[in-house]
Amino acid sequence: MVDFINEVEEELRKDQYNTLLRKWGPLIALLAVAVVAAAGLYEYTKTAGDRAARNASIEYIAADEALDAGNVDDALSRFEAIAQKAGPGYAGLSLSRAAAIEMERGNSERAVALLDNAAASYQTPLHGELAQYKAAMILSDLGRHDEVLQRVNPLVETGKPYTDLARELRAFTYLALNDTDRARRDFLFLSSSLSAGDGLTTRAKQMLALTPSLGSAKIDATDDTAAAPEPAAPQDDTPEEPEQ
Repeated sequence: MVDFINEVEEELRKDQYNTLLRKWGPLIALLAVAVVAAAGLYEYTKTAGDRAARNASIEYIAADEALDAGNVDDALSRFEAIAQKAGPGYAGLSLSRAAAIEMERGNSERAVALLDNAAASYQTPLHGELAQYKAAMILSDLGRHDEVLQRVNPLVETGKPYTDLARELRAFTYLALNDTDRARRDFLFLSSSLSAGDGLTTRAKQMLALTPSLGSAKIDATDDTAAAPEPAAPQDDTPEEPEQ
């Protein structure tokens, strides 16, 4: 009798299991397939990303070797081709190298365009802002001061890696525009800055001492940019490296 009851209970459990399986089985199977597919996609993406980074590295070295061998046109085309398909790190770095080549050739306009593209390509702010600063330097040489200010003003912010260099370039730009009040403000800031470094501080003091128009410029007492800044982290001007 006990065996009979156990068999009945076992059959009931099987019926309940089959009922649940019919109801929820398709959904469970779908979820299992989705998990497997997601895991496969992740592994494929990771592998593809690693492979793309390796390929970009190989192509970058080839472009560099072409430049060293004197094949400038070939190197330029290779660097620009890398930027079209590589990740942010190698894309930005390749565009920066292409800009340097164009500068050597005297193609300043093209160099600025490439540096602007490089700044937009980089993921790391340190590298993007360096590209912005380089473009501003070229534009300064071209006398396009309004465009210089467009690029350096966002960099002149506390905590930015190139804030002091950008402020110095802005000061010279204001001076070229005969805006001596603003130029003096920036030079005064740099002359007493604790983070600018000896070179920038010395140049700022020399400009204030040797430029008559700066001595008579008016300073707005409400403008806190004339005050010395808080000590900031040392500037990092290390060579650009592609992000992984």
